[in-house]
Amino acid sequence: PFNLNWTYRGERQSSQMVFLLKAHELLKKGGVLAAIVPQYFLSDPFLQKSEIQEVESLFDFLCQYTLSP
Repeated sequence: PFNLNWTYRGERQSSQMVFLLKAHELLKKGGVLAAIVPQYFLSDPFLQKSEIQEVESLFDFLCQYTLSP
């Protein structure tokens, strides 16, 4: 489910962010993660600056593609 607000590590997080944080905990070194998230997830560097920085600090490579309907 997308855009749900969950409490994780004592903070309110979107369900997408919780998925990425849990994936980081469970991935082995060198593991690969692919996730389908809403188009606007982590796309606003002003409003989502801290979340973007956190994800960039956890993962070595990030790329994002828009899927056509």
